[in-house]
Amino acid sequence: MRRTLVTTALEETWPAEGHSILFLGEWCKRFSKKSSWENRKGQVLDYHWADRQKLYNDYLHLQDLYEELLVETSLRLNELHGTNFSERYWRILIGPWLNYFIHILYDRWSCISEAIKLDANLAVKVLSRSEGELVPNDMAEFTSIMVTDEWNEKIYADLLGWVNIPVEVVFPLKQTEVFARPLLSGLFLRLRQKLTIFLNKLSCALSKDSNYFIKTGAIPLVHKFWLQWRVGQLPYFWYSKEIPKRKVNLVFRTWDSPKVGSYDDFDAIIRNMIPRHMPVAYLEGYSKLSQEVKSYGWPMRPKVVFTDTDQNADDFFKVWAATTMENGSPILVGQHGGSYGIMKWFGNEEHEKIISNCYLTWGWSDASLSNIHPVGILKLLNNISKNNSVDNKLLLVQQSLPRYSYKPCAEPIASLFLRYIEQQFDFLESLPSNISKAVTVRLHKVDYGWDQAKRWSNRFPDIRIDFSGSNFIREMQESKIVVATYNGTTFLESMTLNIPTIIFWDPNHWELRASAIPDFMRLKSAGIFHETPESAAKQISLIWGDVATWWESSELQSVRREFCKRYARIPDKNLDVVVEILHNVANKSAD
Repeated sequence: MRRTLVTTALEETWPAEGHSILFLGEWCKRFSKKSSWENRKGQVLDYHWADRQKLYNDYLHLQDLYEELLVETSLRLNELHGTNFSERYWRILIGPWLNYFIHILYDRWSCISEAIKLDANLAVKVLSRSEGELVPNDMAEFTSIMVTDEWNEKIYADLLGWVNIPVEVVFPLKQTEVFARPLLSGLFLRLRQKLTIFLNKLSCALSKDSNYFIKTGAIPLVHKFWLQWRVGQLPYFWYSKEIPKRKVNLVFRTWDSPKVGSYDDFDAIIRNMIPRHMPVAYLEGYSKLSQEVKSYGWPMRPKVVFTDTDQNADDFFKVWAATTMENGSPILVGQHGGSYGIMKWFGNEEHEKIISNCYLTWGWSDASLSNIHPVGILKLLNNISKNNSVDNKLLLVQQSLPRYSYKPCAEPIASLFLRYIEQQFDFLESLPSNISKAVTVRLHKVDYGWDQAKRWSNRFPDIRIDFSGSNFIREMQESKIVVATYNGTTFLESMTLNIPTIIFWDPNHWELRASAIPDFMRLKSAGIFHETPESAAKQISLIWGDVATWWESSELQSVRREFCKRYARIPDKNLDVVVEILHNVANKSAD
């Protein structure tokens, strides 16, 4: 009897009880559904990117493929839409989606390839889906559905169409589960929406092409107001228009793609899959979207476009920004989170640096690029205050990553995330009981189906869990020690705010770029950075009785200040340096 290949956690694609299963990855086995799989005759395929050197080599290869496909896709879109835009225009608009999609598809294709190598006598069930179903409307919707079981099952099913194994088509049992961030609701949300519409219309009426267009999410509102006043203009408030849902039209998706000779031909497969899964906003909805952008009232040739949060998922903004770029406006992008300048590889960072005339960082620089300008961590300008811990709380800050690999960066992707969770448990178990009782576990807002709260409660029934409902900065400032467990924003903010901080992560899953390694080794020598949970727990045990003496020592504070200066410094003259850069970029563009 053939073994059934199971690609996702959707149980309607699983075989009947008693049949043998090859699970494609740990993402198939939801902890909350343990009763469904723990007694099944099943094997989990080894994850191909557990070999991190392979992952890095594949990243480099896929970045080259991305550049190649970007050129091809740009030419195709110009032809379809009757336009003649530059490659940079299409990079700004479709680049984030294309980069993610290439990475995603290669990962899913590789998993199936490994399964076939292991067992050529497989069978599979796939869900009945119409052509064009689950195609995202825009990049924002894509980021919501790409982490779901339903969308990934569709991708696997499409890829299996090129594999010679028996396929049984079954009907789906439920609608797509979207792991979305909690949204404001009720009266407050309606009032905020009305206010944003009013402010946007007022800004459109008063603005001029000679103004700077500043649309940032990280800079606090009062400082954004002051920044615009300092560059010599009234404060404008810009809000993108929601992109209407439009239907898939398969005529737009009938491209002259190369024939797939065999499943080994990934280059041909990706070229066939791009038109089938490209967001509607870039194909069927592009013409209407472009017209709406031009008639919306935003200035079409501002002095400078400055953003730090909209360059990835806001397609309305991206169409507008790409259009202004074609009209001659320079684009300034600011760093908006952690990992930048630290991760060994990070596709988002590479994209943002390439599309920018000028790129603002939190302190790090890159000698190979002339458009990099260290500024500082602008988002903390309203939060500089003395640490005022109110009790002995140890705040253990957790990361959450999708069960399915989705973007090219140095982190424990897909099945590897289970190792991250186990290391958190190892840390807590390594603490003395008097300290472990003081631990509060702060979980990420989005769980992505890992069921982390259930895992924690199952392992430690008395553990205190914070579901990210409180103000994070305030919670850190009220903690005796903040323990950061991933390469992100948390430890940069806590150390910049001079809050006692311990960092630990597996260096084999959170690889550092060569330029950052000496900086982390200095943190390690100061007892801040640790490469194992046991080492971090031992350090906390040593200092728990007198954290202040350890943290406020001159040697540690010197290391902390130097590290923050490089990766998360507060600007010496507030936003003066940003004002100067805006003027310089505008003047250079005018020459």
